[in-house]
Amino acid sequence: MLLLDPFTLFISNALLHLALMLALAIISRLAPDILAIRLWMRGHGLMALAIVLMAVMALLSPEARPPLKLLIGGLLMSALLLMLAGLRHFFGLHPLPLALRVGYVLALLGLAGLMQWSPDVPLAGVWQASVLIVLLLGCGHVLWRQRGHLRPIVLLACLASLGGMTLGLCGRLSLLVYSIFLGEQGLQWRQLSDVLGLMVAMIGGISMAMSFWLLISDRMLHTLRRMAEEDPLTGVLNRRGFQRATARMLANQPGRVAVLMLDVDHFKRINDNYGHAAGDQVLRCMGDALRDALLASDIFARLGGEEFCVVLGELDERNAEAIGERIRQRFQRKTGLLSQAEGCTLSIGMAMGTPPVDSLAELMARADLALYHSKAEGRDQLSVYADG
Repeated sequence: MLLLDPFTLFISNALLHLALMLALAIISRLAPDILAIRLWMRGHGLMALAIVLMAVMALLSPEARPPLKLLIGGLLMSALLLMLAGLRHFFGLHPLPLALRVGYVLALLGLAGLMQWSPDVPLAGVWQASVLIVLLLGCGHVLWRQRGHLRPIVLLACLASLGGMTLGLCGRLSLLVYSIFLGEQGLQWRQLSDVLGLMVAMIGGISMAMSFWLLISDRMLHTLRRMAEEDPLTGVLNRRGFQRATARMLANQPGRVAVLMLDVDHFKRINDNYGHAAGDQVLRCMGDALRDALLASDIFARLGGEEFCVVLGELDERNAEAIGERIRQRFQRKTGLLSQAEGCTLSIGMAMGTPPVDSLAELMARADLALYHSKAEGRDQLSVYADG
């Protein structure tokens, strides 16, 4: 039978953090562009080292413990600071603002000062628990601000793990403060706070690691989905992404829609005269023009070659036509800056309808007919489909 003494619990917890650090190191090799993974890996490494020192401290006499307590407190603060920095970097924020760095240095100085000033009174433990709570709340604040970029299940799991650690540290902080008021009779409450601190380090570290796993998995799935549904040259949706986006739009927002089919005029001539590199530049200009002229909620995609499609919801014909003209003018302005895009213009065909009375495929076919009319009438214009 295994004796679950404090030393065994500390070492097993440290080994767990080392295993998590190794797993994150392997993932960082597979996704070297995500700096946050390396920061989280270092954070788990520091936490493992701090827990090993806790195990060593449990074997020492009380007189030899204060220096180790100071080192352990600094390692725990550094570990959580690295995890907060990784979380900020994960969402594209500045990893460590100047105020956060200054606060970290002051926290370490405060911990060292309290340890020297009153080694017998657990003021240093109160200070350390307070700083760790602030860092955890900082992590929760970053997640809440970025909630629009996360699936609800991932956000709830991450917030639950951080909330559990915060509540555990608040409980330890309360026990330490209560033991201070009791004086010499508060020794048992201090011991209870140490046990609670160990539980927070064990359970909280594991739950935070699982939260980071969820964040990484969610980001990798999002990246794979974007690669599968995004045209790599122009950065707009491809045909597969267009089908998914339109199906979702028509299911959530039924009503009158406008479909615009867009085709770059004389595109084959540009490829023949100047090469495919010039043609690629023209297509990139098309993607930029669509992003400039449309909202993020609008659907626009490259269906193939020089053919693009735009789907607009909840608009009347006049406004939809104005948006189409805006796309044409933006494209003309951007290609006008290219020396190898002479005579490159944009023809547009538009059709209005109300799904499911008019299917999307039928509206695209009508917009194609209007596009052919624009081509036949001299190109570089927008034509609207009308019955008859």
